[in-house]
Amino acid sequence: MKRLPLRFAVSATCAMAALSVGASAFGAMLDGLRKEHPRVLLTDDRLQELKRLAGEDAALKTAADGIITLAGLYLDKPPVTDSTDWNQWRETTARTFATAFAWRWTGDEKYLKMARETLLTAAAFDDWYEKRQFLDTSEMTLALAVGYDWLYPALADADREVIRTAIIEKGLKNGLKDYAGGSQRSWWIASNHNWNLVCNAGMVVGALAVAESDSQTAAAVLEAAVKSMPFALESYKPDGAWMEGPYYWEFATRYAVMALASLQTALGSDFGLSENPGLARTWRFGAYVTGPNGLTVMAFADSLEHHWSLPFAFWAATRYNDPLAAQYEMQYFGKPHPWWADPAKEVDDPRHAPNRVLDVVWYSPPPDGTPTLKDALPLNTVLRGKVELASFRSAWDDPKALWVTVKAGPNGGLVNHGHCDAGSFELHALGVRWAFDPGRAGYGAGYFDVGTAGKPGKRWDYAKAAARGHNVLLLDNANQDPFAEAPITKFIDTEAVAAAVVDLSGVYRGYATSASRGVQMLNRQCVVVQDELELDQPREVTWGMNTEAEITCNEAKAGLKRWGQKLDATILSPTGAVFSAREPADGLPRRLVVTIKAGKGPLRIAVFLCPQPQVAPLAEWK
Repeated sequence: MKRLPLRFAVSATCAMAALSVGASAFGAMLDGLRKEHPRVLLTDDRLQELKRLAGEDAALKTAADGIITLAGLYLDKPPVTDSTDWNQWRETTARTFATAFAWRWTGDEKYLKMARETLLTAAAFDDWYEKRQFLDTSEMTLALAVGYDWLYPALADADREVIRTAIIEKGLKNGLKDYAGGSQRSWWIASNHNWNLVCNAGMVVGALAVAESDSQTAAAVLEAAVKSMPFALESYKPDGAWMEGPYYWEFATRYAVMALASLQTALGSDFGLSENPGLARTWRFGAYVTGPNGLTVMAFADSLEHHWSLPFAFWAATRYNDPLAAQYEMQYFGKPHPWWADPAKEVDDPRHAPNRVLDVVWYSPPPDGTPTLKDALPLNTVLRGKVELASFRSAWDDPKALWVTVKAGPNGGLVNHGHCDAGSFELHALGVRWAFDPGRAGYGAGYFDVGTAGKPGKRWDYAKAAARGHNVLLLDNANQDPFAEAPITKFIDTEAVAAAVVDLSGVYRGYATSASRGVQMLNRQCVVVQDELELDQPREVTWGMNTEAEITCNEAKAGLKRWGQKLDATILSPTGAVFSAREPADGLPRRLVVTIKAGKGPLRIAVFLCPQPQVAPLAEWK
């Protein structure tokens, strides 16, 4: 959520000029405003439609009942009281979504009481802006706007006034300060990453919720937000991949779609913002970076390994007439994540409640005859944009399938929340995660200091952010160049072979005159990771792979074991190279390693990775 230096954003000064609007635009912006509340995200007409559908749709009823259970658990938790605790700020959003929805669905006053208390407590927090990052300001504005709008018919006039004043004075008017430019706080307006979409979403939903009470402020905010959002929406193009990794992708996209959907429900138009082919396809990015078990993702950049439900896939199914998007989200709809199967644990993570509610709000079941993912989604793909990925799998419907994904594109210093991980790969098979990305480090001192070309910042002192934390080559144990590009130059997709080649020459500049990595899946059964370099002088070259498995090394062979499953690793090239194991250290997991003292000139390292299925009795063959 925190930001990297300003050079990751387009010039904020230029953006301010583009965002300035004249007073004549104010009225037109709100011409289509729905007069009655609720008007953002979930209108009463849509609520009644969902209630009718739940009478005959067991999945929808289960999902709605799950939200009611979650809301009930919030009733038993201590109230949000600490205005300085970032986690409590986010819990305000979670409590509001869960309890406000529960009241609207059931009419039970106990949920209304909790939602009202949550809103009034947050409205009384004295500082939403001066001592906080604007991400906080925006998230709080959105939370109160949804609560104010959804509870509007039941709130007393005095309560409405308190909440509405907080939205306008502490949220929207502070947003206008940033939109006006002239301070370092304004950088997010022209940024191309999660900050832009989250901050603008809070402003959009806040403005729509109170538009009839302060039309000039609301219209000014909406004008600025609609002009700001394209800076980040462009980042989805062309294929929907997101450079900040799966965690910030889900965060950014959830907020972006809340803004777009609210514009539609409140004004009848999102002003063309959703006309974006990358946004239409972005749910596929989620599908391809998720492993076969459906629970873990390739946690590149500052991500976490957990897969989350993707309510915006339902929204995309309706907006883009793409029933396959709905087919994808149905796998998770109404089901608690197995890692938080106990709802009592779910309330401890504030991301769950909004996602559960939005899943119901945007619910769009795939019509009969919609093909399955197995029949419609290619097993192999390459995704391009501000990050590049190639992904291969042996099946969509087998949790023990073979799956490998390789990450390419701009390296860590060129993108927000990026790591030096060009060429890193993740490998799953037999239900085991054999090679994986360690994800984010703790956001400690200097973590967002990427430095400049030729002068690395403190970020690269963190092992998980630097090359040494990833499944990449190290040349003389040096970091990759954070400011280099690593494009995918070849993609092969046949029945027998699926492969991609990444040009790593830029990231190893100064150590090799050329470098490439190929990742190949053979016959949907095994994987080859092959590196070819032209070294500028003798170097120590280290091939490394993070793993949670037990490792047994025997010269050019290694056996990996986990959960009763086995994977064999073999060095095919160069002759004489041997495996070794490094135990967890410096915050990194166990690593399978090949270290080579190489001379000047060409070097090829090829490692063959093959899962070994267990022998089963004939009676168990299927």
